[in-house]
Amino acid sequence: SDMKKLTLLVFAILFISCSDDAMETISPEIVIDDVVDEDDDLSEEDVELLTINIQIEDGFLNGFDMGNVYLSNDLGEIIEEKEIVINSTISIEIEKLPNVKYDLTIKKESTNYIDIDTFTNISSSDYLLKSKRIFQNSEDINVTMNNTGFPWEKINSGTGVLSLNAMNGGSVEWNTNLNLFQGTLYLVGLSPNEIQPRYLFAQDVLSGSNFEVDYLTLPFVENSVQIEFPSGADYTRINLKGFKTYNNLREMKNVDDTELSNDTYFFPNNIFDNYELNALLIFNGESQRQFEITNYGIPTSESFELPSFEASLISSQLSDFELKTNSEYDFSTVTYSFFNLDISLQVSYEIHSDATNQLTFSKNVLIDNILNSTENISSSELKYISVVLLRNNELSGNYNEGIEAVINENSEYPSGTRIEKIRIFE
Repeated sequence: SDMKKLTLLVFAILFISCSDDAMETISPEIVIDDVVDEDDDLSEEDVELLTINIQIEDGFLNGFDMGNVYLSNDLGEIIEEKEIVINSTISIEIEKLPNVKYDLTIKKESTNYIDIDTFTNISSSDYLLKSKRIFQNSEDINVTMNNTGFPWEKINSGTGVLSLNAMNGGSVEWNTNLNLFQGTLYLVGLSPNEIQPRYLFAQDVLSGSNFEVDYLTLPFVENSVQIEFPSGADYTRINLKGFKTYNNLREMKNVDDTELSNDTYFFPNNIFDNYELNALLIFNGESQRQFEITNYGIPTSESFELPSFEASLISSQLSDFELKTNSEYDFSTVTYSFFNLDISLQVSYEIHSDATNQLTFSKNVLIDNILNSTENISSSELKYISVVLLRNNELSGNYNEGIEAVINENSEYPSGTRIEKIRIFE
């Protein structure tokens, strides 16, 4: 753990070489005063400070009306509270008390949704809260592809409505928009008359555009890989996504999220410069254990093994959470939720921690102190959802970078990054 117990040991050793007569003339009060003075000086020099600097970019609160940052102790008492102001820096500095652990909490709030993240047992660090993706409304975009054959099968999902027609050699109508990103489209699918999928890629697409293309003039998807995952899962969901920079914005597109040809996944040349291959595997029916495996980089054919995680949930209570694990992992996230349709309010609360063999915390007092200041909600109304244990070879051993990744909702990591998760319910 980044935080270590602070123990201050002061040894005052006084060597006095003198006669018995001289000893009688020494005032014990003066000696005591000298020792106290030395002790005070040492205390002042060895005081440990906890310093947090948080730089906030313009679009960090995108989708939220307001936000706050809280520094609290392990009793749940709020020591510092700061408002999140865009294009500013929050600076917090306190003297750390011995044997006290401190938490950093970030709350974002809109009319009917409150999102709260607590990071336990933090140390001094600087954080950058980045601008989020900007969701903008756009007029509908219509894509018509002719000569597709019938039924044409779409390989990548996305927003919009797809309709197929068997007339005139088959056609596809796709009605979508640019709400997620500005300016690019990627659509890929397979004609029943061919064995290799083709794709449509368009850049600088304007809102309200209409496309009409001959499907047989589109390029084939050049690459495919065979991916095998552990058998026996009750449910499996696999998808391949691609990353590309457009207008200084990092875009993420679905590339292949169908099991079109057994476990074959297709991706093109020279369109995307990084990929995410993600598999979700669910086992054991009602007593669910969900495993998630994510690899970043150009896909290669491979067989995945199920991650080895061993953990037992002792208590899921917000006031007395306890999880025992003898697995190697990097970070954990425990999720609690509140939803009330009558007052149209949802609260999501996540507690993030560095790796430990026994994860324990009590956060009911903290969440009461945070929520009672703005909403009439009790911590007892927050229901346990799940705990996630996570390995990330890019962030392993760096809790502060892990915290920043959570705050900024990182969706991409460098090529070669592997992330493994287990999600444990009741």
